[in-house]
Amino acid sequence: MTGKEAERRDLSDRAEELVALVRERQGYMSAPQLAEGDRKLRRRLMAKQLRGSAGWGRAAWSAAAVLLFGIAGVLVYEHRAPRPLTFAADEVQFRFSEGTRVALLEGARAHIESIDQHGARIRLDEGAARAEVTHLPGANWLFDVGPFLITVKGTAFTAEWVASDERLTVVLKRGSIAVNGPLTEEAIMLRAGQ
Repeated sequence: MTGKEAERRDLSDRAEELVALVRERQGYMSAPQLAEGDRKLRRRLMAKQLRGSAGWGRAAWSAAAVLLFGIAGVLVYEHRAPRPLTFAADEVQFRFSEGTRVALLEGARAHIESIDQHGARIRLDEGAARAEVTHLPGANWLFDVGPFLITVKGTAFTAEWVASDERLTVVLKRGSIAVNGPLTEEAIMLRAGQ
């Protein structure tokens, strides 16, 4: 192995260690991002090789700088990009990754109809549920309770549906909600204390 090959292998090993560290802390780069970074790095390395071996040290530092700027760009992008919303469920509570919690009170039945990075749509089939929705920009949380739809941006409330009586009871702890249903054409706005 020549001195140049040893330098390239050493740089390659360091770059792999750096990429592994970034992946460990921030997740993985998408395939297009990896391909673009690899293409740029190879183009710069080839250009330096064509100019002569005396510039190899600068080429290595330049390649490392390009790699670091690429990784920094990915980290900034990942920080700004909305992350998929995830949740965990147990017997009585749904816990969402951005902090929202929906607790089912005794005898309640509910399920998640849909979920995305901005919120979820939850159907309360029977009984009462207590929700504490985290207020975030662009939040979109919907609760189907009997024939009613409760729209929430960030609040804490309890909703109860008694199917046998066809009765909805909502108690707000904080924030505000809008309730649409068969009784009115427009949403009924409720504020804490109502």
